[in-house]
Amino acid sequence: MAGMFTIKATKSFREARSAINSKRAKLADFKGVHLKAATEIFKWVQRNFRAQGNMHDDFMLRWPDLAGSTKRQRAKIGKWPGQILAVSGIMMGGFVPTATASKGKVENATPYARYHEFGGKNRRPPKRKMFPSERQARVIVYPLFKTHVNVSIK
Repeated sequence: MAGMFTIKATKSFREARSAINSKRAKLADFKGVHLKAATEIFKWVQRNFRAQGNMHDDFMLRWPDLAGSTKRQRAKIGKWPGQILAVSGIMMGGFVPTATASKGKVENATPYARYHEFGGKNRRPPKRKMFPSERQARVIVYPLFKTHVNVSIK
């Protein structure tokens, strides 16, 4: 039956209990898998930057082209042609994956990064989604957690 596992106690009840407690402790230690998940999301974000937002599975989340005025402004400072959201490289380089026992996350301390991802004041919509959609994130991290469970209970 799927999801079932068996522990054979060949010597004593104490040894079987010790084996179970060891497996339980391994299973409950999520910091490593959270860091792996955050690192995979971080890699996806970096690839998405290089692909200029075209990694999104939802067409509506793909990055729109820059406005003509933005292209002209960037051309004046010698930064066009170039990549979207990559005038200085500060925002792209600002992503950092971290983890605790209870969660993994990818953060960016660049002050303007949140406005691109979440929108801004006066109900401005997000400009360019840098992170994967929820569905894409599940596809990325689910195998990591499945492996964590399988390795922990073996």
